[in-house]
Amino acid sequence: DGKKICGILTEGGINPKTAKFDWAVVGIGVNAYVPDGGFEDDIADIATAVFDKKEDNLRNRFVAEILNRFWDFYCRPVSWGRCSRNRYDSVPWHCLLKA
Repeated sequence: DGKKICGILTEGGINPKTAKFDWAVVGIGVNAYVPDGGFEDDIADIATAVFDKKEDNLRNRFVAEILNRFWDFYCRPVSWGRCSRNRYDSVPWHCLLKA
């Protein structure tokens, strides 16, 4: 139906001494369920949710699946090899998540 269920959140900073890009934070937001009482009026026409009804642990399982897929994608760049979930000392510098 063309409605939005998620968004990407980003923020970055510049090092004032070097005037170069210094850090970044990237996140996602997902509407798992429609809030009780519905979405606020200003987004009600464009927002929706992934699930129609609430179930025990459904949101937790959904988040776990997102993190598992993200981990596999993030830790498998073509030129850098694969991260290990079992040995933190073998995780390359670019893998910030620890499962």
